[in-house]
Amino acid sequence: MGELVDEFVEGIRLPLTSGGDGNFLVTVGFGTPKRDFTLLFDTGSGTTWTQCEPCSAGCNQQIPIFDPSTSSSFSNSTCDPTCDYSIEYHDGTYSSGYYVKDTLTIASDLHPNFVFGCAQKIDGNFGGAAGILGVRPGKYSLMAQTNSDYSSLFCYCLPAAEKSAGYVVLGLKAFATCLPDKDKMIPISLGSNQDADSYFVTLTGITIGQQRLDISGNVSSPLKAIIDSGTSISRLPFSLYSDLRQAFQGLMSQYTTAPPSAKFDTCYNLKGQNNWTPPKMVLHFEGVDLDLDPSAVTFREKDNNAQVCLAFIGNENDSGLTIIGNQQHREIKVYVDIAMAVSKGSSFSDQAVIVAYSRNPQHSTDVAIDGICNLSHSKEQVHNLMSHLNDQTDVSIPNPNSFTPQNQPSFHVNVVG
Repeated sequence: MGELVDEFVEGIRLPLTSGGDGNFLVTVGFGTPKRDFTLLFDTGSGTTWTQCEPCSAGCNQQIPIFDPSTSSSFSNSTCDPTCDYSIEYHDGTYSSGYYVKDTLTIASDLHPNFVFGCAQKIDGNFGGAAGILGVRPGKYSLMAQTNSDYSSLFCYCLPAAEKSAGYVVLGLKAFATCLPDKDKMIPISLGSNQDADSYFVTLTGITIGQQRLDISGNVSSPLKAIIDSGTSISRLPFSLYSDLRQAFQGLMSQYTTAPPSAKFDTCYNLKGQNNWTPPKMVLHFEGVDLDLDPSAVTFREKDNNAQVCLAFIGNENDSGLTIIGNQQHREIKVYVDIAMAVSKGSSFSDQAVIVAYSRNPQHSTDVAIDGICNLSHSKEQVHNLMSHLNDQTDVSIPNPNSFTPQNQPSFHVNVVG
């Protein structure tokens, strides 16, 4: 039993820090000898890249730039159909260059021949990062290329304050670190016509104050929303955002309005209002109601602390991407299991994902069982491990014989064929 438990706590834990401007950063190494680079941690991107020499436009000269000529393990990537890449992100930032191979170092783990982008043109603010660590599903994503080491398991918790640190956990250790109470499990799915390789949650409504706003108008219901650590502010369909803004304005009618900021169109001057607190807001997901922290409801300008704005952005129409940004999921544990390599004979489909939220990130060693998708072990071994961990919880463990294609565990697991 001890050997199996030891196997399930393998993995890597990395500090996750704020880079300012709504970005969160991790440090990894590229090349031989290793040189460290600070990258933006991004669940909305499937490509890892860093700025490279020679850089023709937009590189930040104040932070390290990767020089392929100094690495003995560097090689050009062989690509089909092309090794060039060009990525424009949801916020308009941009990176282009070519794919290469080199050794990626994560803590003490070495990953030879890791494919990543060598950026030669960059446009936009990446918050002091040399590039992006992409953990969205995809051919060249971090999780796909390190699946043999980390079993496509990861979790993270974003820090609430700029001077505090969160964490990213890769591998089986993510299971014990981040899986929270079962009543805070929100199912996640892969795939959408708009963005097929993203992580999606189902948003069914929003409550602000005492008013519930259900999905209506031209918005598809239930509403699929990308959970994106690389986007700072949540983006909503135009009609839903309009309803939210109107309700917020009604609750704020006694305060003085302020001019819109660069990002937000609904702002107020709260000078002298030292005891003011934002209206309570709840995001309603499939099966779970998530109470937002007050810091996720409104945004305070750094250079004008008296001005607060509604911390959401409306899309131009109802067909744009809906995004749950990092402002709305800080200090919340998020656990994702992409079972991309299921053992032969497994009764599960070959892809499954879980996302989990908890309002107690400080209790990072608490374990609750709500299903497991990675079946590299037999069903009986997994059940034995769950039973061992169940000694620490009040969560009942399903019988492994119930794990069949026709009778999937009903405890918040979405299986995608």
